[in-house]
Amino acid sequence: MHRGIGPALLVLALLLAVTLVSVNFSIANAASLTADQQCSSIGGSFLDSVGTQAPAGQTFIPTQSSIVSFALFLRSTNLVPTPMTLSVLSGGIGGPLVGSVDFSVPSGFGSPTGNWLTVQFPSGLSLTPHAIYALDLRDNSASSGIKWDACATPYANGCGYADGVCQANSWGFIEYAGDYSLGLSTTGLTVAQGSTGTITVLVGSQSNFASPVTLSLSGQPTGVTGTFSANPGTASSGMDSIATTSGGTSTATLSIFVPGTVAVGTYPVTVTASSGPTSHSASLTLTVTSGGTVVASASPDFIAQPSPVSINLSPGSFRSTTVILSSVSGFNSQVDLATSWVGAVPVDVTVSLPSPVVVPAGGTTTSTLTLNAGNSASTGTFTLSITATGGGIAHSTQITVNVVSSPAVLVPVVAAAPDFTLAPSSSTLSTTQGLSTSTDVIVNSVGGFSSPVTFSASWVGSAPTGVSLALPQPVTPPPGSAASSTVGISTTGTASTGAFVLQITGTSGSVEHSTDINLQVNSPGAMCIIATATYGSAVAPQVELLRNFRDNAILPTRAGASFMTMFNAWYYSFSPQTANQIANNWAARSVMQIVLSPLIGILTLSSATFHATSALPELAVLLAGILASGLIGAFYLGLPLTLLRAKQRFRAAKVGRLLERTLVVTLAAGIGILAIGELANYTPLLMTSSATIVLSTMLLSATATSNRLSTLKLRK
Repeated sequence: MHRGIGPALLVLALLLAVTLVSVNFSIANAASLTADQQCSSIGGSFLDSVGTQAPAGQTFIPTQSSIVSFALFLRSTNLVPTPMTLSVLSGGIGGPLVGSVDFSVPSGFGSPTGNWLTVQFPSGLSLTPHAIYALDLRDNSASSGIKWDACATPYANGCGYADGVCQANSWGFIEYAGDYSLGLSTTGLTVAQGSTGTITVLVGSQSNFASPVTLSLSGQPTGVTGTFSANPGTASSGMDSIATTSGGTSTATLSIFVPGTVAVGTYPVTVTASSGPTSHSASLTLTVTSGGTVVASASPDFIAQPSPVSINLSPGSFRSTTVILSSVSGFNSQVDLATSWVGAVPVDVTVSLPSPVVVPAGGTTTSTLTLNAGNSASTGTFTLSITATGGGIAHSTQITVNVVSSPAVLVPVVAAAPDFTLAPSSSTLSTTQGLSTSTDVIVNSVGGFSSPVTFSASWVGSAPTGVSLALPQPVTPPPGSAASSTVGISTTGTASTGAFVLQITGTSGSVEHSTDINLQVNSPGAMCIIATATYGSAVAPQVELLRNFRDNAILPTRAGASFMTMFNAWYYSFSPQTANQIANNWAARSVMQIVLSPLIGILTLSSATFHATSALPELAVLLAGILASGLIGAFYLGLPLTLLRAKQRFRAAKVGRLLERTLVVTLAAGIGILAIGELANYTPLLMTSSATIVLSTMLLSATATSNRLSTLKLRK
């Protein structure tokens, strides 16, 4: 081990211990969660293999009606992500399933000392408070690499299980319930002696919180009583329970009665909301005036309440809070929202708050405030003020923004429902009439998905004719990984040309996803198809050179165009099949790249010759054609012919010279006929003469090369 690693691990362990002492507070503030049940004092022992000691889990007794997530103190020695399932069972290990979620433990997570991994239930789970439940942890890969640490101090209400048997007082776990906010319609109430005043109390659900909340009033002077109208329920003196719904806001009316014997003055009182281990308070100033009627006005008003009121940010991250605006006494108006920093202003932190919003009479509306910390954000604790103005009324509230150098807790791993994504390895394909092409369709597992996926295909918009498909074979991706299958596309020589969109659909049970492939079908004459197959792209530099020489030098001239008509008839009689073989064979592509390299150089020189004499295009194409044909014949025919003659010991020099003279005459005749065809603009003569010139030049240069090389060898 490196000498610096040991001390570093010791420091890490001390920091972890400090973090665990404050885990309840920091996580609740950051994510609007409450650590309802927990055993977070990690000890020195651990369950050494979740994957081979199932069922493994932890029993617990919640106090809330719903749970949102669990944090587990794990470590992984696996070199790949490990797919897992967390289930909540009723009654303990082996009991009926309440709900489950799939997630993945990153490779090497927490090694070697362990760390907290938080797994969320996106919609929460409804539980019965004070009943027995168990969290059951499954390693879907059955590996031995996931370790679960035990607690140093026992969790009194449960046990840690392995192999279905209680093995430890508790494994390291934290069970999180949602949280709630508390707001008052006003922070000051004036009541005359012998009268009753009322305010509205609002309780807002956060993170799927849906448990009963008990309301109480404290700090009031002797004789003053407060009653809450429960929702639902009946009012009781000084305390009542208010029901909450996940994601909603519930209200209750607080009625405060002031007897005539209470002295005139100002009194601070407190409204408290509590549920299980959590409680929140709000301050109210009660002003008592001399006898008469209630002074407090019941004019329309509204409440502006952020939830949560404290946000933890780290550089390079963002967080949000919901600003809840509630109507009081029939308030119904547009409200403008604005933010400003109170005191110190953090660097590289931006604030976004949609405005305005409309508060409906008797209802609520929300606006999401988002804070984004850049990578260079300054750290510290800052105060952000939110001002809401509407209907001639203005209210301000504040939130605390803590910018820390690193997250206070592990960012929760939000487990997705089992699903898959679909994508082609290449979303754009190009082929030529008579050729085929293909691409892989990749299926990625999401949320532990590992089921068979079958494929179908359809054309989006117009469908081409003469195009046949070989559908991908069904595949099953491993959990947290990917699998692929090939879709093949074949075209006939008369297939439709143009651009088409092929849609591939993958189906697994009720889950279905689609992806598009853009297909371009070209006519053979539009492409240098052997070169395209060799270099892998119609826009490769080598292919561009061939195409430009053909399109910009040969085809614009009468002689060149006539030659290409005859050449295409010959070339495309075999090139589609040849190109198809090259495109689907890497060895053939490699060989052809070597074979074509001299041709690229020859045509580069011929192109330069054409452009140097382009003032007379018909002469320029003749000179370029003779140069190209001569060099091609010398290299591709002359050298092999020389080797053949050497092997066969063929030394007929006279025959070689006679063949040369014959080819010279043929070439001269071809040039003469070409001149006549140019003057008469007669295509048949141009076609015949251009082909004669090219073939005679190639054979002449091949024969001459072979004769000269053979002569040199004989002289030696």
